[in-house]
Amino acid sequence: MTEEGSGISSIRRVPQDAGASPAPAFHIIKDVSPLPEVRAQGFLRRMDSFFLTLNRLVKAGLPDALNPFVQMGAVINLTFFIALVSGILLLFWYSPSVNLAWQSLEAMKSSPLAQLMRSLHRYSSDACMLFAVLHGVQTLTSRKFSGPRWLAWVSGLLLIGLMWFDGWLGYWLVWDQEARYVALATTKVLDVLPIFAEPMSRSFLTNESLNSLFFFIVFFVHMLIPLAFGVGLWLHLMRINKSVFFTQKPLTIAITVALVLVSLLVPAVSGEPADMLALPESMSADWFYLMPIGIADRLSAGALWLLGLVVTAIVFSVPWTMVRRNKEPAVVNEKRCNGCTQCFQDCPYNAITMMPREGRSPLVSRIDAAKCVACGVCTGSCDSVSIRLPELPAEDVRAWLNARLERAGSDGEKPWIAFVCAESAGADLRVNPDDTCDELPGYLVRPVPCVGWLHPLLIERAIRRGAAGAVLVGCGPDPVCRLGTLWTEQRLEG
Repeated sequence: MTEEGSGISSIRRVPQDAGASPAPAFHIIKDVSPLPEVRAQGFLRRMDSFFLTLNRLVKAGLPDALNPFVQMGAVINLTFFIALVSGILLLFWYSPSVNLAWQSLEAMKSSPLAQLMRSLHRYSSDACMLFAVLHGVQTLTSRKFSGPRWLAWVSGLLLIGLMWFDGWLGYWLVWDQEARYVALATTKVLDVLPIFAEPMSRSFLTNESLNSLFFFIVFFVHMLIPLAFGVGLWLHLMRINKSVFFTQKPLTIAITVALVLVSLLVPAVSGEPADMLALPESMSADWFYLMPIGIADRLSAGALWLLGLVVTAIVFSVPWTMVRRNKEPAVVNEKRCNGCTQCFQDCPYNAITMMPREGRSPLVSRIDAAKCVACGVCTGSCDSVSIRLPELPAEDVRAWLNARLERAGSDGEKPWIAFVCAESAGADLRVNPDDTCDELPGYLVRPVPCVGWLHPLLIERAIRRGAAGAVLVGCGPDPVCRLGTLWTEQRLEG
C-alpha cells in the first residue's frame, strides 16, 4: 500500500492497466496548503520539523500503533483516565484533613497496593501534563489553530489550565514542605483580590492557625475539576468527526505497563511534614506543576497577576493575532448535488449538514463556513462534482490535466502524474513552469491541499488520456486534514 521514493511517502501507484482553462502554476508545492498564512510562518515550519523528525525516529523503531507522538491527544485522555481512577482508589486510604493528610500518605507505605496507586496517580498526572504541553506546541507549530479551529485551540488551553491547577491543588493535599510553598504562593496571589474579609495568608502563619475547613475545600475542588475537564473535552472535540478518544490497544497496554513499572521502581514519597514556622534546607520539586513557586518567590503579587494576564491574553489570542489570511471554505452547487450524503460522512470537521429539500433528491449538502477548514476532502468524495474548493477548483485541474496530457501525447510521451499533498514530505519541492519537478524526473506534478481532495475519477481520466500512471503523495501518520489519507486509500480500493 505504501511506497518510498525520492524521500516522499506514496499512498498508491495506479498503473495504466489498473483502470475551464489550465490551473495556474505553483512554484512550490506548499503554496496550496489548506493551512492559513500566519505570521512567523517560516519559524513555525522549522519548529514543526522537530516533531516530524521525532516521529521519524520513533517510527524507525516502533510501529504507528505504539507511537505515542502519533496519538498524543489519545495519550492525554488515557493518562488522565489512569490518574482519575487511581485518584478515586486513593480515597480508601487518604484522609482529607490538614492534621491527618501527611500521616495517611505515610501510612500508605505499609500497603503495596496503596503505594502503587499513589505513585501511579503521580506519574500518570505528570505524563498527562507533558503530552498536553507537547500537543499544544505541536498544534501551534503546525498552524492548526486558526479559523474554525479556534474553538479547539481555546478549549485546549483551558484544559491545560484546568489540568495544571488540579495538579497544583493535588500537591497542596500532600501537606508536606512542598505543599507549604504551594499554599503560601496561592494565598499570596489571592490576597490581592478584595474578596476576603481578612488576608488568607494569616491562616498559614502558624501550625495552630491552619484552617481544616479551607483544606477540605481545596480537596473538594481537586475532586470537582475532573468534571469540568469532561465538559472541556467535549468542547474540544465537538467539531471533530470520528474522533479517537483512547489510544489503540497495543499503546494502551504499553503506557499502562510503563507507568506501573515506574511506580514500582521509583515510588512517590512525601517530603517532611509541613511546618509553618520552619524553612526546609532543601526541597525537590515536580517542575511539571510546581514551577510557579520559583516565580512567586521573586515577584510581587501584583506582578504575578500582570504576568499571568499578559501571558493568558497572548496565548488565547493566537488564532486571531497570528493569522494573516484564512483559506476560503468549500461551496456547494445545490443544483448539481444529488444528496448522496458521502461528503457528510467524510468531512473530518463536521462542517457539512444534509438539509431536506424538494426536487429530484430529498437532501442537499450545506457547508457551514464557520467550521470548514478548506481541506478539500469533500471535493474528493463528491461523485456529482457539486462541491468546489475556491483555492483549487477541480474543473481547473481537469482542464490542466487534459491540456498537459494532450501536449505530451503529441510529443510521443507518456508521463506519470504526481498529485502531491501541500503538507507532505514534498511540500518544499519546486515545480517548474512546465509542471515538471527536477526531483521527480518523468512526472507532471500537481500540488493539492490534501490527497483527500482527489476523486478517483480524476486518476482514471489521467490514465485514459495517456498518462503512464499516477502517484499520490500524502501526509504521514498524523495527517494535517485528519481523515483525508484514510478516505483516499479506501476510495482507491473501491
